[in-house]
Amino acid sequence: MGKNKIWIIGGANMDIVGVASHVLKDYDSNIGSISTHFGGVGRNIAQSCVEMGESVMLVTCFGCDDYGKLLKEHCDLVGIDTSFSIESSTHGTSVYMAILDEKRDMRIAMSDMSVLSEIKEDVISKAIKEMTSEDILVIDSNLDVNLIDFISKSAPAKIASDPVSAAKIPKLKNYLDRIGIFKPNEIEARELTGITIIDDETARQSLDWFLGRGIEEIIITLGSNGILFGNSERKVWITHKTVEMDNANGGGDALFGAYLSMRNKGENPIKALEVAIAVAILKITGEFSNQNMVTYKLGIHVSEEERKELHIKRKEKIAEEIKTLDIKEREL
Repeated sequence: MGKNKIWIIGGANMDIVGVASHVLKDYDSNIGSISTHFGGVGRNIAQSCVEMGESVMLVTCFGCDDYGKLLKEHCDLVGIDTSFSIESSTHGTSVYMAILDEKRDMRIAMSDMSVLSEIKEDVISKAIKEMTSEDILVIDSNLDVNLIDFISKSAPAKIASDPVSAAKIPKLKNYLDRIGIFKPNEIEARELTGITIIDDETARQSLDWFLGRGIEEIIITLGSNGILFGNSERKVWITHKTVEMDNANGGGDALFGAYLSMRNKGENPIKALEVAIAVAILKITGEFSNQNMVTYKLGIHVSEEERKELHIKRKEKIAEEIKTLDIKEREL
């Protein structure tokens, strides 16, 4: 476990995911399979951090319905501390709906995050009073822009952020100099920089754009083309062998949570990314899912001994995966 807490302020959703059996047809009913999962960028990152052995505090708003009760119960079961979260008396639970194509890649998605509007400064202030300068605080851009401004000005912790989507990343544009660790994907990065990453030169330009605006560690995920990393010391393009996905949903959140955990443990950024890549691959291939190799049994709180045993097995699985991924680094 890292010596400091990881705080997350963001969404906790119920994810409804449809996977097409054949090539998707627009404006038509498509045959496929539909499943429900615990989700939300904030909650996903929180679970990833917990599964890496961290002490995690999630600040969110749970809906006033059965989904909200299930989400809170699940957080308690996996070890996510929700004592600073609130429960709505008027809004339903945040819902994220995604349609995956026959290759199991996301085609379109929709979210209703209106319940987060109930998180106000007074709620955040209670959490901020408990933070230290050694903690890590993750915020996602589902939050109101004025709340993002308040948090980024007031919190003593090192701020990390996931921009969530290209539509929401502009909320963070004016606060980049307050963010220590930032993880957009290539589409989200292009929304801010105007740079399309196609080669080493454009990769350097994109990393430099963020570093020049005060970001300390910039991670740009490129899907099957790997990951870009940059800080004041180096810029690196990391690649790995491609894998067949079971479900692309949540892979980026798993990666970010694992990266933050490794940095909280004092690991260097490149080694942290190797571990994070393995965790993300295990997530999208179905090896690590909400019902597989996590720190709970459905409906039953696990003992501390069982929890440690599960963490050991998970760590062994990650180490095995790193060996098979053929991870390579290229200096930019």
